[in-house]
Amino acid sequence: MSERSRRKPGEIRRREILSAARDLFYEQGFDQVGMEDVAKRVGITKAAVYFYYKSKLELFIAMIKSSLDQLVSDLKADLKDESKKGVKNRLDAVLHSLSRHVPLISSMRRLFETGGTPVVPTRHMMLFTKRITPSIEEVKEVLTSVFFRAQKAGEVRKNLAPQTLAMTLLGFASSVAGIETGFATVREIFLKGILVEEAG
Repeated sequence: MSERSRRKPGEIRRREILSAARDLFYEQGFDQVGMEDVAKRVGITKAAVYFYYKSKLELFIAMIKSSLDQLVSDLKADLKDESKKGVKNRLDAVLHSLSRHVPLISSMRRLFETGGTPVVPTRHMMLFTKRITPSIEEVKEVLTSVFFRAQKAGEVRKNLAPQTLAMTLLGFASSVAGIETGFATVREIFLKGILVEEAG
C-alpha cells in the first residue's frame, strides 16, 4: 500500500491545497491571491478550501510553516550523512538544502526587510510572526549546531558566535537566492572568513 493511499482523504486534500497555495503565493504574492484562485488550482470549490483553512491568512501561515518544517527536515537529512564530516562538507550540505528552498528563502527575506512590498499586510504581521517564529528558530538551531560542532573541533575561529554565524549564513543565502552562482559565492566568502588558519 502506497503512502498516499494510507493517508486519510482529508490529509491528502489539505496537502493538495497547501501545494497549490505555495505555488500561487510564491508566484503572485499574498495580496494578489484569493481563496478562489487556490480552489481553481486544486479543482475544488472555494467552500472546500474554507473547510480546511478558515482564512487566507491561516492558509498562508500554514504554507510558510509547512515549508519551514520541510527545510528543517531536509537540513537534518543532509547533515545526517556520515560522509559529510568537517565544516566544509557540512556547509555544502546546508547550502544544498537551502538551494532547494529558494522561493521560501526569498519570501522570508522580503518578510523581514524594511521598505519594499511586504509579504503579508502590516496588519497581519504580528500574528504571522508569532505563528512562524518556532519554525524559524528550529532552522536557526540546526544551523547553529553546525558551527558549534565545527568550533569544538577546532575548525572555526573561537571568537565567532555560532548563532551569529547561523544568522549571517541565512542572510547571505537569502540575498543571493535565485542567482545562478550565488550559493557557491556564499560558500567561498563564508569559509574564508570563519576557518581557523592552518599553520604554514
